Amino acid sequence: MKKPKINDNQGFPRDNSLMQLHHGQVMVVYTSKSDSEVWKSFKSGEESAFNFIYRKFMPALFNYGFHLCRDTNAVKDSVQSIFMDLRLKREKLPEVSNINTICSSGVRAYFLHN
Repeated sequence: MKKPKINDNQGFPRDNSLMQLHHGQVMVVYTSKSDSEVWKSFKSGEESAFNFIYRKFMPALFNYGFHLCRDTNAVKDSVQSIFMDLRLKREKLPEVSNINTICSSGVRAYFLHN
């Protein structure tokens, strides 16, 4: 994957588009924000907020899913389903103060209904 060109000391792309930030840069931008702030950014359509949510919560969701179901492929499917639903339904989702809680609930519901 080709990295965007950088022109300042902070490492931000020339066009200041958050959508083109590298993994480390995305993590830095959102790490200092509360879950509510990240969620609002995600709901407003910021792709970098979605990427942050995925990178931050995917490992924990996978571990949680593996405690519910010892089938690695089923757990991968559940986590993928959660993130697809988040992306597709982002405008209709409620405001949340704890992203991990809503995502974990989604994984649990996936196994209850499948």
